[in-house]
Amino acid sequence: MERHSGPGDSGIDLYVAGPWFKSYPGRVPLLLIFHPADGSCTQCLNMTNTRPTSLPGRELYGPLRKALESGSYEKVDGLLTDLEEVCRTTATGCDIVAHGKKNTIVKDDMKFWFLEVGRLMFEEKSANTKHLALNALESAVNHISVTNYQDHSAWGEMREVISKEYTSLLDTARSDKDPNWHRIWSVLVRIINRDLCQGSSIINMFLSIVEAGFRSPELSIREQSFDCWRLLVEIFAKNKQINIPKRVKLICIPLKSSKSKTETIALKKFDIWWYLMCQLRSQLDAMADTIFEPFMYFCFGPSFKTPLCYYFDSSYKELGAPGKM
Repeated sequence: MERHSGPGDSGIDLYVAGPWFKSYPGRVPLLLIFHPADGSCTQCLNMTNTRPTSLPGRELYGPLRKALESGSYEKVDGLLTDLEEVCRTTATGCDIVAHGKKNTIVKDDMKFWFLEVGRLMFEEKSANTKHLALNALESAVNHISVTNYQDHSAWGEMREVISKEYTSLLDTARSDKDPNWHRIWSVLVRIINRDLCQGSSIINMFLSIVEAGFRSPELSIREQSFDCWRLLVEIFAKNKQINIPKRVKLICIPLKSSKSKTETIALKKFDIWWYLMCQLRSQLDAMADTIFEPFMYFCFGPSFKTPLCYYFDSSYKELGAPGKM
């Protein structure tokens, strides 16, 4: 470690990892602040712009590809389990991203996760392989999300596969009552991320699947559809699209529906309503008719629509609400 004096008469010493770091490829030199008063040491930030160029589990790419070529699904399943484990237990690296710059990613990482593992989520030969591939990709997305993959030259081609080929397969999976269809929808939406907010073609492909879920006669599928809807709202909020009027109207459509009145769905609707209102709290005055009044109607009733002031009338008597059993 190299010692440097802190600013002014602060009495703080700065220690920077020295040349020995060169012997450990992939290690990031750190700035450590030593506080002599109590003997403590604080890790402050990294001292280089070095970024990881591959994701966890890269050593398993080759073996998985060979297992797929040979059709050995027992080996494939074991390797997918190992991939999920290493991605789940490895820190994402977001704590070493400095100045808002994301980690770089190489094309082979994108190809492996988006095209090779991604397609295994729809594998017809083995239900177990589908499930394990989903687990692995869910864990990997946490690492992928802190990279600049959407700025990579190969992203456009892979986005096309995800938004067209995968959504078609996913629609079939939902129709066939695949118990994990909503998890697959969610992991794909998390990958598409900001591109979901650009234009209408991509988002419409994903919306058609979850909207069909809302109309399903199966209660469990309708419940899962609201889990998907919550994620959609989060994506809008993350990309600062949640306060756009057309987005707000879209979000509210299933929340206003009275088709499903079970306690579980009522709670899921309330959770989405509340999240939406918290995100728009500074603009609620201007959206009273669009958001606040429908929310009050959902919570308190009555079963017919009335002016907002009715809810604050002292003569009001609760008659039951769409949001209740």
